[in-house]
Amino acid sequence: MIIQFSVENFRSIKDRIFLNMNATRFKEHSDNISLIENHKLNLLKSACIYGPNASGKSNLVQAMSFFSQFILNSARTQIGDGISGVSNYKFSTDTEKTPSTFEMDFLIEGVIYRYGFEVDATRIHKEWLFAVINKKEVKLFERREKEIETTSHFKEGKDVKDKTRENALFLSVVAQFNGEIAAKIIKWFRRFVVLSGDIRDKRSVDKVMRENLKASLLLFLKAADLGIDDIEVKERDFTPDDLPKEFPEEIRKLIRSSPEKIVEKYAKHKKYNSENAFVSFESLPFDSESKGTGKIFNMFGYLYDALADGMPIVIDELESSLHPMIVEWILNLFNSPGNKNGAQLVFTTHDVNVLDKKYFRRDQIWFIEKDKYGTSRLFSLSEYGSKVRNDASFAKDYMFGKYGAIPVIKKFRISQQKKI
Repeated sequence: MIIQFSVENFRSIKDRIFLNMNATRFKEHSDNISLIENHKLNLLKSACIYGPNASGKSNLVQAMSFFSQFILNSARTQIGDGISGVSNYKFSTDTEKTPSTFEMDFLIEGVIYRYGFEVDATRIHKEWLFAVINKKEVKLFERREKEIETTSHFKEGKDVKDKTRENALFLSVVAQFNGEIAAKIIKWFRRFVVLSGDIRDKRSVDKVMRENLKASLLLFLKAADLGIDDIEVKERDFTPDDLPKEFPEEIRKLIRSSPEKIVEKYAKHKKYNSENAFVSFESLPFDSESKGTGKIFNMFGYLYDALADGMPIVIDELESSLHPMIVEWILNLFNSPGNKNGAQLVFTTHDVNVLDKKYFRRDQIWFIEKDKYGTSRLFSLSEYGSKVRNDASFAKDYMFGKYGAIPVIKKFRISQQKKI
């Protein structure tokens, strides 16, 4: 589970911001909390982030995405390779030549880890890993430029220091050499999902074709009231006939010599006669379904894994193409008492329909906005303390600007121009 994530000097984020998943002492919605008894932690099952366009919501999501993907892939870099995806805050002389900083506190198999690094487009400047052992945080390793210090708690990294390039994370390299702790952390991040933009269907397709979870998918789609009674997913060879006619023969020959696979998805709907009696099923290509239906299908695999494995999932603009009641339904999957594995949902949204005390505790609601210098600031509704009453209308107060993080709309008129 995520305990806390912080980032500094990344895109629109200049000063360090913290997304804290520790529950405060508010009494409402106890079902929205996972209790970690051995550490006396109360961790939130979900968090929503509101803010105007261009406030930094997506940049926070991208920071979490870069953090996890760099951990997974940095060991594959070669000497002299640049580090793509990292971009510091450009609008200040204080930050334009300094590295970006990322850090996460997380829980794996009952152990709390704190891991982070400072990085720019060419190299790692700092890197550190700490763990809570016997209720005390201890250092496992710390890196400063080319110097790497390992402790007795991280013996697996002792002989790997000289094998670590300046553009690769020490943690990732140690995992490649089968370090037990490092490999455990890498495995966790492989299951940690950040979704932004178009969501691919591969994971849901695999659930149907390779994991025999078609029945679960159908229940998921029917629960969302999409009008789909059955679904068919099949794989076939991609042939030259699938290409537009104008494609050259050289490409067609290449496909014939090494055919690729293509996945076809069909939704089955009930077909009725003139007397409204069911007669058969009509199969339609899934591409002909609504964009929202496609998104729900594509999200199924990710949501299923998060809930089954007790993993975090981060989704940018969850409500995009989805009805507000579908968003509420997905949210309730995580906040429900049935979520006993500690799965967490973090999402950005503009949907104020769920900005309501019947869904969220005050510490689950976050806002992000830019100051006059263009830097993003992240804060929780819980920071308002007693100023937010128990019977407050969160959505109404937010839209009236009580909490900030809304666009300041100015009057605008298109002037009539004379044609010359």
